[in-house]
Amino acid sequence: MKNRNILIGILSTLCVILIAVIALLSVRFVNLSDSASENRNKAAGSKGKDRTESGPKAGSSESKNKADAGSTAGGSGADEITQNGENRNGGDTAGDSRAESSRTDSAGGQGASGEAGSGEYEIDGVLYMADGRPVYEYLDPPQDSAVDYCPFGVEAFIASVASVYQMAHDSGYEYGNSSTLPPCEDGFIACDRLIARALWDLGYTDQPQGGMQIVSGDLTEEEYLTTHGFIKINDQSKLMRGDIVLQDDGKDGGPKYTWHTFVLVEYDPVTQMCSKYDCGHFTPEGIDRVSSEQPFTCPLADFGAQRRFVCAFRIRSGSAE
Repeated sequence: MKNRNILIGILSTLCVILIAVIALLSVRFVNLSDSASENRNKAAGSKGKDRTESGPKAGSSESKNKADAGSTAGGSGADEITQNGENRNGGDTAGDSRAESSRTDSAGGQGASGEAGSGEYEIDGVLYMADGRPVYEYLDPPQDSAVDYCPFGVEAFIASVASVYQMAHDSGYEYGNSSTLPPCEDGFIACDRLIARALWDLGYTDQPQGGMQIVSGDLTEEEYLTTHGFIKINDQSKLMRGDIVLQDDGKDGGPKYTWHTFVLVEYDPVTQMCSKYDCGHFTPEGIDRVSSEQPFTCPLADFGAQRRFVCAFRIRSGSAE
């Protein structure tokens, strides 16, 4: 009996010790968990602070500088638009510089593709292209105009062009630069002389020797036409029946004898196909243009898109449309 009581006492003591050990372990585990959670919270807080401090604070000098830079860029663009839009009639420029500013080589503007209708905007009733050039120039007659408004309309002009072409076609005229007045009386005709003779027959007899030309000395086709009742069209997508188209030779520089001009009968801005009267040297198929049946249909930029659209000229009737 005595031994039994001793054994019970020993077991009771062991149980107490075991319970105390379990309690100590539990407290230790809770402390470790709390410490780990606190460390995680501190780390997260530190990362958040780093992210906040890495960017510019509202009202800080860095944020102000960025805002000022954006404001400056916007102001510069607005100033540029205003400067480009100051001259409605384009009277400040002449010769090579005027022709150079007339042409853009980007496919989205003009050049081979010629599509330029998007991005247009209006200032004080004047319509501008995305590159800052006015869609229409010389809406008002220049001060040095010999003729403010054409004394003929689109249909009369096309009929005169057709008559000159038929005369050259039926009479076997040769391609070449006429040197007579009236133009083409010597049996030579070219792209610009076709237009010159048509204008002569409509009463424009104040032309240089040989007739109006793309360039003749200091006088260009643009200068002659815009002082004789024509407005200038810079946007190819706005071309219409009766417009006189001017193309370059695919090279940069001002007007020269290798440029090309013709008269539109029809134009589709979507397909960029046109019907025209054109007494230049050859058709894209290699046929002499004077011998060909006209008007004929082809892409506006024929010759494999070698030529680029520069501008066009339209009879001024008091409205661009």
